[in-house]
Amino acid sequence: MAPTHHPSAQALANFLIGDCSPGAALLLSRHVEACPRCASRVQALGAPGVAPSDLSNGETEMLQPGLEMTAVNGASGLGEAVYLIKAAPDLALPADRPQRLAELLVVEGSLLADGKAYRKGDFLALDETPKRELVSGASGCTCLVTAHDPDGGAADD
Repeated sequence: MAPTHHPSAQALANFLIGDCSPGAALLLSRHVEACPRCASRVQALGAPGVAPSDLSNGETEMLQPGLEMTAVNGASGLGEAVYLIKAAPDLALPADRPQRLAELLVVEGSLLADGKAYRKGDFLALDETPKRELVSGASGCTCLVTAHDPDGGAADD
């Protein structure tokens, strides 16, 4: 099933011209790969931007039982960190810890954001409504996220 939640037209345009952070480019490119609607919108304007290719996982941090967050190295821009969050069913995701989440892409499973369902491939811009309640779905979820990094060090250290 195709994603039903999409990045804004401005976010796609910024992705197309390379005017977004490496982390945002990663999430947007993964969404465009999974979403025929956004792929056709981007292709109508020209070739999509290129996502970072040298990605690796850093340390995995257990935030609580059933909830882990792993740094994604090689995808972060200045003032940004990229993480893979894995959550067991019906767990609240950390929307503002350790850093405030900015964007989210559902990689596997499902997620509820303020009661609205998001599935594999769905994109959610959290900066538009930063105080969202994020809860993993009945089968849990894996999400790729960008987060604000006030230290500017990103997850690539």
